[in-house]
Amino acid sequence: MGRRCNIIVLHQLLYCWNIVSHIGYLESFKRFLSSKGTVNEKYLPFYLKWVTEGYRYLDVSLSQSITNEQKSQFLKHLSKSHEDWQVNQADNALRLYSYFLLKRHSNKADGISEALISNWKAVEEKTIEAIRLRHRSY
Repeated sequence: MGRRCNIIVLHQLLYCWNIVSHIGYLESFKRFLSSKGTVNEKYLPFYLKWVTEGYRYLDVSLSQSITNEQKSQFLKHLSKSHEDWQVNQADNALRLYSYFLLKRHSNKADGISEALISNWKAVEEKTIEAIRLRHRSY
C-alpha cells in the first residue's frame, strides 16, 4: 500500500508540475505581449484564452509549437461556433504564441535550463517505470 501511495503522489506531482509549467508559459506570454505593445491590454485575456483553448483542443503541451495544419484544424473547429473576428483574433494569438515560443527557445531568457528539463523528464520516466513494474496502467 505504501508503494502504491508513493506512485500516486509522484504522478500527482508530475501533474502539478505540468499545470505550473503551463501557467508559467501563459504568464511569460502575457508579459511578452505587454512588452511588445502589439496587443491592446484589454484584449490580452482573450489572446491567452485562444492559446489555451487551441492547445487544449489539440492536446498539445504549451511548451511545444503547433504545426500550421494543427492551427488550421483548430480554427476550422472554432469557426463553427464563433464569429469571423474571433477566429481571426485566435489566429493572431496562435501566430504570436508561436513567435513567442521560437524566441523563448532560442534565447532561453527566463532561466529554464536544459538540466532542469532533463531532471523532470528523468523523474517522469522513473515514475512510469515504477507504475509499469507494479502492473498499473499508464
